[in-house]
Amino acid sequence: MAIRRVLTLGMALTALASCASGERSLEAGPAEEESAVLTMMMMGGAKASDAQVAAIEARGPLGSLANPVRAHMPQGQRSYMRSLRCPGGAAPESSRIGAAGPSPYGGITDVYEWSCPGGAEGEVHIDMYHPDHVETRAPDGQALHSRNEV
Repeated sequence: MAIRRVLTLGMALTALASCASGERSLEAGPAEEESAVLTMMMMGGAKASDAQVAAIEARGPLGSLANPVRAHMPQGQRSYMRSLRCPGGAAPESSRIGAAGPSPYGGITDVYEWSCPGGAEGEVHIDMYHPDHVETRAPDGQALHSRNEV
């Protein structure tokens, strides 16, 4: 928590210093956009509007890079992966591969690989910067077990 406060304070001071320099731009450049994304991620994310979610969900199937599963921090990612079920009801084996790239929500997605008994396998992209969001749907071909029972 102390690290978050120090980083937030540092970014706020940097922003104030840039305002005091007298340089003004009507458009945010790449550095400002990266700073805004970093700030959003350090603060735990931002709630996407219903319109943003609908537009992103139309881009591809749930769990794809175009439409990642939304979760809250690493514990939310792990909870989601533990709740997935294969077609026969068994829990898939899964592991985090790493960061997959930018999320359409503005953060970064992580990719997890999974495999089911019988040979079915795939990947799930998860954006962990959605405070208090708990996904209640599963990617195509899988089910979601109640998290209370996991």
